[in-house]
Amino acid sequence: MKNNIETTGERLIEETYITTHSGYVIYLFHKASYELALPYCKDKKVIDLGCGSGYGSTFITKVSKNYTGVDVSNEAVLYAQERYGNNNTTFMKISSSEPLPFSDNSFDTALSFQVIEHVKLPDSYLQEAKRILKPNGTLIIITPDKANRLLCIQQPWNRWHLVEYSLDELKALAGKQFKIAKATRMGAIPEIANVELNRCKKIKWVTLILTLKIYPTRVRVAFLNALHNIISLLPKKKKHLNIETPLYTSDGIKLGVPSKESINLVVICKKTN
Repeated sequence: MKNNIETTGERLIEETYITTHSGYVIYLFHKASYELALPYCKDKKVIDLGCGSGYGSTFITKVSKNYTGVDVSNEAVLYAQERYGNNNTTFMKISSSEPLPFSDNSFDTALSFQVIEHVKLPDSYLQEAKRILKPNGTLIIITPDKANRLLCIQQPWNRWHLVEYSLDELKALAGKQFKIAKATRMGAIPEIANVELNRCKKIKWVTLILTLKIYPTRVRVAFLNALHNIISLLPKKKKHLNIETPLYTSDGIKLGVPSKESINLVVICKKTN
């Protein structure tokens, strides 16, 4: 069984994200995701699927028995191991074309934060997550909510995303392998949410002609890569956030928001057999 975690360019390095207003908001949602997971990680063996730069381990290892972070990027794993690795925190490079290098029933909790939207074969990915979880183990999936990101005629404008989901679509997908314990939407107080909602709205319309569903994925990605290269040549205004006095914290992130205010989807799954 393949794990099918695809290589992407989206790996959050804390220092680079918290220097701009919009980046800081993205960081807050990432931070809140790990904080949400803490009760499911207490005294547990935890695996972080697509751990990226590994900063999430600093939250989880405060309560977990141990933590294993895996990623398809060798660069990310080396960075994470050097910066965060210790006796109960391990990082490992995996392949998107091979099974995860763990025995059946190895972990109590699996985290899948901002990963499944990159996965080419999500059914296989979830089957593999189920395999390595112990009976009654927990999988927490957090992924962007396409409701406020895409029009119905549009593919993802994020060039690294293969598929974005609605809440019903994600529940149906995960429900093939797991019992759904909770499914909800993640948003924030208006001061936080509007930053991300407005960013997504702007990009949605700017990229619409490049992301229509009539295009094959390779054509869409080629268009978006070209746009990215053009934008990278333009002069940039330097907007730096004073992180010494942040305007708000992850306490402003909340669950159970209506669809029109949603940023992320949260689905908590249980392995029942």
